[in-house]
Amino acid sequence: MADGKPRFYTLRKHRKKSIFFAAVGAWLVKYGVDRFRDYLTRRQFCEEAKAYSKEYLHALQKPRRLMVFFNATAGKGEAEKLFQRNAEPILHLAGLDVTIVKTDYEGQIKKLMQYIDPSLDGIVVAGGDGTLLEAVTGLLRRPDQADVSKIPIGIIPVGTNNTFFNRVFGSGNASQSRQIGNAAMTIVKGQTTSAGVMEIKGEEGRPTFALNGVHWGAFRDTAESYDKYWITGPLRQKMAYIAKTFQGWPPVSHARISYPINAPSPRHALSITPSSSPGSLTWRDNAHAMASTAGATSDGGTESDGWITRDVETLGLMIEPVMKSLDSMFIRVKIWPQDMAKIDFIRRGWKMEKRELTSEDESDVDCFAVQELKFVPRDNEESWFSIDGEPFDARTIHIKYHPDKLIVFSA
Repeated sequence: MADGKPRFYTLRKHRKKSIFFAAVGAWLVKYGVDRFRDYLTRRQFCEEAKAYSKEYLHALQKPRRLMVFFNATAGKGEAEKLFQRNAEPILHLAGLDVTIVKTDYEGQIKKLMQYIDPSLDGIVVAGGDGTLLEAVTGLLRRPDQADVSKIPIGIIPVGTNNTFFNRVFGSGNASQSRQIGNAAMTIVKGQTTSAGVMEIKGEEGRPTFALNGVHWGAFRDTAESYDKYWITGPLRQKMAYIAKTFQGWPPVSHARISYPINAPSPRHALSITPSSSPGSLTWRDNAHAMASTAGATSDGGTESDGWITRDVETLGLMIEPVMKSLDSMFIRVKIWPQDMAKIDFIRRGWKMEKRELTSEDESDVDCFAVQELKFVPRDNEESWFSIDGEPFDARTIHIKYHPDKLIVFSA
């Protein structure tokens, strides 16, 4: 070089600064590319929605009426921006008659559902699992719930957890703007499918209606403690499971469960084998569900008045609807073993958060399917349920599954 210094002398002399600014530059480029892709995605959906607004309507026909309930606090405060950028323009450009209701406090949607017009063409819930839980519970608590449950429900996934949306649409690797756009366009097109709900009744009070499931025990408690380990940043989920193994291990919970013996047909008295894969469920005879003789059952339970009652000791219990066509009539009960090693608890907890559990990980899980379940916690200490991700006091509950109870917009 003219000054006698070797090529790239400055970069080699200031290596740390060079690496830092190179990393910042790469992030800025990626950020710009992602934002541009989101812009193209929104433009594509808006053009598609605009085409629907040009469709011919009869002189006496009115545009479809939608009521949108929007939780601005969902998604860690990002919900409003996500909804206004990615979903609201699509609904308006499609020529729909849209009324948007922004909620101010928790539980408001549940109250507003009591005043919904049964002649609406659709209800749209913009939020996460908790917002959807409120909307469905408020709707099905109405005296005329048999009629209003026929109103299609749309989901705009702008919450932190969107479990039901991912189950209906498939999680995939799509960007958030594309997921929201797909959800909005599904509402515009009017494509629907049926969905079952779990009715959860306590000994007193009104029922709650869940779509995703009930979780109880050590796995649930650990998931609720993530924020305590915020200092570990992206590792806080893993740190929560590690820390749990140093806090009075094993954290065994005790409960009594009951479920009916009889079933409409032999196929309805089947349960999932531990070896079944997540994508393709295999079924086996459920000995304790098919039993018809009085007295003790093979799993240690007792029979009385058409019900089997069992005492369980477990690190965790999960009650979830099964979404396959063969078993759409059932809820699945998973009872984790009480003698799990610490390393297995940590490993399974990490996989559970990523939804990567395999049949091998659940080989020692007691898993069966029922249509109705009674649950009585028997611990002296206070414990909590997670119902669709929302905390509830763990008390005696009666769960009943209602298949095809709702109509939801689906791709």
